[in-house]
Amino acid sequence: MDVFLDTNIFYNKYFLNESSFKFLSNYLTNTSSRLIISSLVCEEVENIRKRELNELRLLLKSTNKKIAKLTNLIVDNSEEKQVLDYSFKSILEKSFESVIYVDYDVVSQSEVVKRALSKKKPFREEEKGYRDTLIWLSLLKYLETNKLATDFAFISENKRDFYKDRDFHLDLMEDIKGHQLSCTIKPYLSLYQFISSNIDKEEHKIKHKDLYDDYLVHLDSEIEFGTSSFINDLSKEDFLSVLNKSRKHFPTINYLTDFYFDVVEGVEDATVVKYEKYDKNQFYILYNFNLRISELRITIRKGEYLIDQSKFDNSFVNIEQTESEVILYAYTRAYFETSFNFNLESEAIEGFEVISSDFR
Repeated sequence: MDVFLDTNIFYNKYFLNESSFKFLSNYLTNTSSRLIISSLVCEEVENIRKRELNELRLLLKSTNKKIAKLTNLIVDNSEEKQVLDYSFKSILEKSFESVIYVDYDVVSQSEVVKRALSKKKPFREEEKGYRDTLIWLSLLKYLETNKLATDFAFISENKRDFYKDRDFHLDLMEDIKGHQLSCTIKPYLSLYQFISSNIDKEEHKIKHKDLYDDYLVHLDSEIEFGTSSFINDLSKEDFLSVLNKSRKHFPTINYLTDFYFDVVEGVEDATVVKYEKYDKNQFYILYNFNLRISELRITIRKGEYLIDQSKFDNSFVNIEQTESEVILYAYTRAYFETSFNFNLESEAIEGFEVISSDFR
């Protein structure tokens, strides 16, 4: 579910250090969703912060003068400088993986004036609500133009101008019906309400990608060992079934007398496909990766080799023959879908299993 946040969600939270933003960020990343925000919201946040900071600086200056009168000490005012540079967009992009900015200049001023004259929400008395109207109408145009098809969360604490009870105001409901939207807009009266309704805090305690970056990336050797052990422990029939799925790369083999799998160069393109927390510090993980170079050593009957010798010679890099058997050598990139349990505290892998494999 993509999420829109209104300006009021960020009051006194200018650096997004609060846990609510962390859970929201993890949720959006883990579900491949996006934060959608109006450029006007970004400008409002910066202006509100700047105004509050300037007020405090003036207060500090006045306080320093009073201290000087009481103590006869000259207070160092070297900190009296311009407001430090601050970019709310930069803060957002550090906190969220995917941020979409909605421009508000797509809304015609004539449309805004008509709403102001008729006091159609979010406008109200004395033509208050100009910025909220720009934000609302530009958001609807964005959703309509981009044909967003999933549920969409609209989060604002501005109950007076956007909501009636716990749903949108009738004027806004009329706006939604007047646009050809492919998505359903769900209103939430606070970020807390959205998190409580949609985010499992245990599941989204961390980001899926961070599970790999912070932990699993350091366990490549253990995963390589687990893969080799799993493959080499297969029965001849099961390994032959895996091998024959790779017919584009190897000729069909009817019977194996022996096989061996070994990792030459290790894990690449590892991806945490899914993880589920089922106990304290315990995760069940679906994990895909490939091994850059693996060695396959396959022993077959000599008679089978001689029937289709040219295909075997073209598919394997080295071939050794005995009186009754042929040993085939191949170096291949091996692809795996695996699962295992991971203990976050001990950083240990248990119950490693290969779900599917492919040799190319």
